[in-house]
Amino acid sequence: MKRSLWLAVGAAAMFGTSYGAAKIATEELAPMGAVLLRYVFGTLFLGVLVATTRRGRVGGVRRRAPWPALLAMAVFGLVGYQTFFFASLRYTAVFNTALINALSPVITGLLAAAFLRERLPRRSWAGIALVVLGVVTLLSRGNPARLLALELNRGDALMLGAVTSFAIHSLVVRRVAGASSLVSSFHATILGTGLLAGMARAFEGWPSLHVSPRIWIALVWMGIAASGIGFVLFNRSVTENGPTRTSAFVYGLVPLFVALLGWILFREIPGPSAIVATVLVLAGLAWTARDGR
Repeated sequence: MKRSLWLAVGAAAMFGTSYGAAKIATEELAPMGAVLLRYVFGTLFLGVLVATTRRGRVGGVRRRAPWPALLAMAVFGLVGYQTFFFASLRYTAVFNTALINALSPVITGLLAAAFLRERLPRRSWAGIALVVLGVVTLLSRGNPARLLALELNRGDALMLGAVTSFAIHSLVVRRVAGASSLVSSFHATILGTGLLAGMARAFEGWPSLHVSPRIWIALVWMGIAASGIGFVLFNRSVTENGPTRTSAFVYGLVPLFVALLGWILFREIPGPSAIVATVLVLAGLAWTARDGR
């Protein structure tokens, strides 16, 4: 496997750990408030990295993406995705949102082919199909009846908007591949956090700061792991591996990392369908990775 693909694996691991933390944070905070505070910590963390690392000091600001691209990253990657996602939960089931999220590699691939002229061989598309099949198997627990029982509604359309929004973010990152992933991620996060602050104030009011220590720990972890490290790794992987291959790895591995953490932290024993899903996802990723050598 190409060394650069480990960037996508690392991003998936960071994103995967945020699910349990998000569940804890929303015990005492409204969703938008939790998202806002998470990105505040993420911005602070990225700011420290930019200020203290050689990559941030030597030509970092000059190598950031142009401001229009940074604004697009903030609007589509942070604000757009979060807004569509939380809005979708008002009208549809969590299972529906997770299932639609599994289509991210396909949607990203189609947009990349249309707007970036990205061309992946059939082997890569076959691998992506295996990844999607594996994720669907994991989400449905191997029961086709769950898929047949789906009732589509406007919440599903909103979730499709969330997936499309983040796919557009990936395309923007690819177009500014010459910029520093760290510095560009930092500036985009600043813009996105400012926009999220305005939305949180308008729809929910400012989040309460009087929460228990475990909530603060969860928020800090999400800020550092997902909004900080994971965001930079994802953007760097898009730059080096392309949006479609990165999306396949990240969205294929995140459910597996979530299941693994559920087993480690909550003793949630994976069933036979989870094992089958793992084999399908890993086989699909291996097939896709071979094509990226």
